[in-house]
Amino acid sequence: MAFVETAETAESSRYSRYPMSWITILWSMIAAACLTLAAFYFVVWHKQRENWVHLLFSSSAVAAAAIAGFELAMIHAKTVGQYEALVRWIHLPAWVLIVSLVGFVRLYLHAGRRWLAWNIYGPRTLVLILNFSFRPNLVDRRCESREGTIGSCRVPLQPQPAVFGLP
Repeated sequence: MAFVETAETAESSRYSRYPMSWITILWSMIAAACLTLAAFYFVVWHKQRENWVHLLFSSSAVAAAAIAGFELAMIHAKTVGQYEALVRWIHLPAWVLIVSLVGFVRLYLHAGRRWLAWNIYGPRTLVLILNFSFRPNLVDRRCESREGTIGSCRVPLQPQPAVFGLP
């Protein structure tokens, strides 16, 4: 896609040839913070291997960063097919996040019963398996292309900063 300079982008192109939206910057910062925490706690776990809490927290931070990446990719999806694939695959890091957070709460806080944790693991794993069994996914069975949105998903094809009152 070629960059077309207009009166609005003339000022911003002085600093950058391809300006970024605030959403891209914010989501990238969130992912970077998550990955920094993940790296720190992974190193701590590597030095204290008997303490699984640090590994669980690290994996939940990696999953949160992956979710941020999937969300950013969904915002910039150009076709319905791209969006449906991203919605399908975002369930994998969501599963990792839920499983690791429940394990973290169980081990670090010594809270909850084992059967309660399994009542979270089981249905979430079933949803993950069923999500890959249905087309396009389990949550939204039908997305059709419409003007400016990706079907019943009601997601704009491009970010609309004017909706939030920003320039």
